[in-house]
Amino acid sequence: MDEIILQSILGVDKRNPCLSLLREESTNKIRIYYGTFLLETVFSDPSHISYRTAAGRLYNAGLNRRILSALFGFDRRTLRRWGNALKTSDPKEALRILSGKGNRKMSLEIIQFSRSRFFSIYPQNHYSYSKQIRHEIFETFDISISSETLRPFFNKCTV
Repeated sequence: MDEIILQSILGVDKRNPCLSLLREESTNKIRIYYGTFLLETVFSDPSHISYRTAAGRLYNAGLNRRILSALFGFDRRTLRRWGNALKTSDPKEALRILSGKGNRKMSLEIIQFSRSRFFSIYPQNHYSYSKQIRHEIFETFDISISSETLRPFFNKCTV
C-alpha cells in the first residue's frame, strides 16, 4: 500500500478554525482542506494559475494576510489583486491578472507598431531610434513607454 506523507504548511488557528493546507511530499502538490473535507489540490508552482487562484480564494476567505504572503511567496498587494480578480465579472480581465504574463502597457497593437517602425527607422538611425519610436507610440496611443520596456522587443528584431 502506498503511503502519502502530508506536511502541514498552514494549520488552523483562532482566525482560521476550518481551513488547513498540507503539502504532499511525493508530488509537491498543495491540498486545501475545509475541516476534514478536501476542497482542492493545486500544483505548488507559483507560475501555475491554479496556485494563484487558490491564493486569491484564501485571501478572500479572510485568512491572515501576513501568513499567506509568507506561505505563497507573494506580496500582500499581489494576493489582494488576485482576490479581486476572482470577484470581477469580466473573465478576460480576471485571466489577464491571474496569468501575470507580459507588461500591461505592451498590448499586441503597440508591439506590432513598434516592430514595424523599428524596421523602417533603425537602418537610418542607429542611435536614437528608440526615442523616436517611443515618441511615435506616445503620439499614436497616448501611452508613455520606457526604453527598457521596448529593449527586449528590439533585441529580438536585431537578432
